[in-house]
Amino acid sequence: LAVTLLLTYVLVTRANRANATDHIRERLAGAVRVFFFSVETRKQALADSAKVVSADYSMKTLYLQEQLDRKTLASALASFAERLNVPVVTAFAPDGELLAAVGGDLADENCGPFKHLIRKADEGALEQNSDFAYLNGRLHVLTVVPLYAPRPNVLGWLGVAFPIDDDFARLLRETTQAEITFTSGPGEATKRVLATTLSPVLARMVADHGPADLKKGGEIGETLLGGERYVTLYTPLELLGEDPARITLQRSLAVELEPARQLEQSILLISLVALLAAAVMAIAAARGVSQPLQQLAEHTNVVAAGDYTRRIELARADEIGQLATAFNQMTAGLAERDRVRDLLGKVVSPEIATQLLQSDL
Repeated sequence: LAVTLLLTYVLVTRANRANATDHIRERLAGAVRVFFFSVETRKQALADSAKVVSADYSMKTLYLQEQLDRKTLASALASFAERLNVPVVTAFAPDGELLAAVGGDLADENCGPFKHLIRKADEGALEQNSDFAYLNGRLHVLTVVPLYAPRPNVLGWLGVAFPIDDDFARLLRETTQAEITFTSGPGEATKRVLATTLSPVLARMVADHGPADLKKGGEIGETLLGGERYVTLYTPLELLGEDPARITLQRSLAVELEPARQLEQSILLISLVALLAAAVMAIAAARGVSQPLQQLAEHTNVVAAGDYTRRIELARADEIGQLATAFNQMTAGLAERDRVRDLLGKVVSPEIATQLLQSDL
């Protein structure tokens, strides 16, 4: 019984672990989809905000001035950024030269990603263009839209961006219930932690020990992090003009197994109770057999000593009770035999008495 219960417990534990791992993998894959959906939603929101700015009459008036007042343009961009809650707003000339920027500490020399998007949008006559890129070493989502006066004449370009930072990662964790870390690509000798929901120490471990090269679909496995086992999904994030960054999504196996652990503890408790009950029943059954047999063995010694007067009393209806009854009958037969032998010994010689007792007559 103990072996059976132990085997059941081991099988249930393994099944729970396998189910938990599969469930985490599904949730991590869903978290990746949630991330890209969130980014696409934010991109569209940024593009809509930029289009609102580009359609503003005062903005067009500033661009149409013979001598562009960059300070006034920067002030207008700051007003729009505050009103639309956009972290980074930039204004570019038709050829991609930076005219003014709010947020991000941007200068013309580090606006290469914006200029790349502008060039692609201009070549394809796109209403908007977006992608992931680094701005001053920080991961951002960038969007550019043209400023028309009127269509199809392009007066300039407006660019907006929001960072993929710790705050964004924490918001994503609230939705997906997964730990998320963004790290730089394999081209950098020392991987940088771009954004994370983990502590700095654990985030550094994730950056240092992840796979160097990732397949397009990503890789999944188990990792030991801070003494706790996690199911981990690594997926690449394509960037403008840079090696792909890496998204690491993790979920604790212990947290996922917590409901199953309660079931396992219940199974273990029931198994122990069942084993204890079986042991008590086994002891009771063994004593129910051994004690009567011990009495029979003791009574055998009494009979062997020649005492045929004592009887064994076992009030049982089973085979042991039948054996006790047969034993009492045998003792009575022996007593009768001795009585007859004694009686014959008084009237005939011992030889004749023995012959008569052994005869079928």
